[in-house]
Amino acid sequence: MDNHTNLHTSWQPSSIEFQESNLAVSMKKLNFDTFEKFHEWSISEREQFWKYTTEALGIKFYKKCSKVLENRDPEQPCWFLDATLNIVNSCFQANGEKVAIVESNETGQVHTLTYAMLETKVRQIAASLLMAGFQKGDVIGLALPMHSEAVALYLGIVYAGCIVCPIAESFAPNEISSRLQISQA
Repeated sequence: MDNHTNLHTSWQPSSIEFQESNLAVSMKKLNFDTFEKFHEWSISEREQFWKYTTEALGIKFYKKCSKVLENRDPEQPCWFLDATLNIVNSCFQANGEKVAIVESNETGQVHTLTYAMLETKVRQIAASLLMAGFQKGDVIGLALPMHSEAVALYLGIVYAGCIVCPIAESFAPNEISSRLQISQA
């Protein structure tokens, strides 16, 4: 197989991997025998789909919503009316010893980070940001290569209540500057 052919292939889960996926578990629980039927339901019954999905994923709210979908206008929906949350609180529900991130460096050395290790880093970053004077709602630009530190920084910024302005590391300085100005980071 040549490199050109590889460009047109994509990863497909094995039947065992698929059966253990959130999608397959949800389809079975909701009695959908095909992905197409499940997909149609997710579109036609958006409020029910998102109510089910947030419950199935264990999304933790500080204050639960009074209504999942207030406005049925697809161009101006009002989701999770009156709810408050910090999504980072929902990211660390797995066993702390389970692997959260697997990465390799330039030499091919593989490094893993457990959920407990990642959560510790996230909390340290959030505390450091708040101690440095950042406040909830502040926008922080983040231009880093994708590695575990970038994930920890992203989640730490969100956990501190700040807003992340993600910037691709490949951007030229003037593009980075433009994004920082637009976002007021």
